[in-house]
Amino acid sequence: MRSLILELLPTIRRIEGCEEYRLFDAVDGDVLLIEKWSSRERWRAHFEAPAILRLKAELADRVVVPVERLEMYEADSDKGGARD
Repeated sequence: MRSLILELLPTIRRIEGCEEYRLFDAVDGDVLLIEKWSSRERWRAHFEAPAILRLKAELADRVVVPVERLEMYEADSDKGGARD
C-alpha cells in the first residue's frame, strides 16, 4: 500500500487544487495521509482523478474500513474559519 501511494504522490500533487498531499508512517504501522485543497469543490473533484481511482481500486481490499476522515478549516482563514 505504502509503495503505491508513494508512486502516485507526484501525480496526485499535480491535481488542480492540491496544495498538500503527504504520507506519514505511524509507529504502530498505520499510514496517515494529510491533504490540503484550495477548495472543498476541488477536494471533491479529485476523487475522480485517474490516480485516485487507481488507488481506490488497488487498495480496496487492503484498507481498514471505515477510513477515519477529519475535515478541518484553518481558524484564521476566510475559507471557513472557526465555527462558532
